[in-house]
Amino acid sequence: MLTIEIENDTTGTITRANYNYTVRVNDTVIEVGTIKGHYRADGWRYLVTLIGTIPAFRFAIPYGVKVESTDVVVRPGDARYSECE
Repeated sequence: MLTIEIENDTTGTITRANYNYTVRVNDTVIEVGTIKGHYRADGWRYLVTLIGTIPAFRFAIPYGVKVESTDVVVRPGDARYSECE
């Protein structure tokens, strides 16, 4: 089962929020990260979309919003490491 845990770090403002998140497959943590400057008015769906945005496409994230993540587990089948040409 894939689970995404998102926790507000309480350092935001009324309009913008900062979050820490953890992504797990079963009991294995596969990614941890932070989101800084999420516009609360954009809602939770956009917050989850930010987490799901692969690093190569993060240039499209609005100015002022920062997403940083670390892959904890890298598997050979991951799209970035595909053996397809």
